[in-house]
Amino acid sequence: VLPWAPDMTSELRKRCGYDIQPFLPALVADAGPRTPKVRHDFWRTIAELMEERFFAPIQKWCAAHGIASGGHALLEENILHHVTLYGDLFRCFRRMDAPGIDCLSSAPEVPRYRSHAGMGADVPWNAARLASSAAELEGKRWVMCEVSEHIQRMANPPRRITEDEFRGTYNRLLLGGINSFNTYSPFTETPDDAVRRLNEWVGRCCEMLNRGVRRADVAVLYPIETAWTRFTPSTLWVEQTSAAARQVEEVLRGVADALFEARREFAYIDTRTILEGRVERGALRYGPHRWRVVVLPCTDTLPLAAWRKLEALQRSGGAVIACGALPVNSDAEFPSDDARAIGRRLFGDAAP
Repeated sequence: VLPWAPDMTSELRKRCGYDIQPFLPALVADAGPRTPKVRHDFWRTIAELMEERFFAPIQKWCAAHGIASGGHALLEENILHHVTLYGDLFRCFRRMDAPGIDCLSSAPEVPRYRSHAGMGADVPWNAARLASSAAELEGKRWVMCEVSEHIQRMANPPRRITEDEFRGTYNRLLLGGINSFNTYSPFTETPDDAVRRLNEWVGRCCEMLNRGVRRADVAVLYPIETAWTRFTPSTLWVEQTSAAARQVEEVLRGVADALFEARREFAYIDTRTILEGRVERGALRYGPHRWRVVVLPCTDTLPLAAWRKLEALQRSGGAVIACGALPVNSDAEFPSDDARAIGRRLFGDAAP
């Protein structure tokens, strides 16, 4: 899909400073040198409108009525879906008082089915970490997940989930930062004593964890701007989007998997965090958070001020790691000589 609104043309002109209508083919195919800028400007506008017209009004209404806004997003596991459904899901998560996800699988040891549609059979701990990271940046306490074994129930034949698999599922989500659960599991084949044990386990873990503060040294950038410049729509989920866009998803997930398997705590951050953060004594600080390492997964596009902030971080003694791409674009120039020069100073002549 390509999102649109009745006033889209005027909004794009107002926010981007030019008439985008003649350049709309660039959203679906390579239309020459202007392509990355048109895509960047279009999807940035979608992200702003989604926040301003949907998530922000809900949050404000909830605040006026003394309740927290929340819920879960659709297809939150894959950054390519974030482009076409929200523009920028991290921005939307930051507008929720209790951001949430859903988990359709309760078999944590099933090998990951790496579908570009993001509809695998794994427990989405990485999506949990994305939502919980947004909550942490906003100082929010609650992060929610709906849990079920839908994928296993729909299998032919249906597969029964064991008590240990249920426990492993919740453990992975707890590790990802979830501290509030609701379940669609019927537990019809799970003994009553096992259900009690699971409830006690999850309740105690939530009670112990939801009053703590995570302190990660490593930050992983949510590279939505790069995804914007590379994204093309598809007739089946995002299966047919460009190979360059799929690379963003694959590298982002690969970085998260490597850190998870190495037992290295990390937080996702967005570009706003870099721009509003400050560099102090070898770390990027944002509120109470402090990261000595920033990992850039397949990131070639950022505002020039963000590239400069990252360079300042490295000069002050912090570490900036690029995986899969090097600086190429700013948010105004595609390509940007200044961004490329910063890339050379940060990474030399290294291959991405």
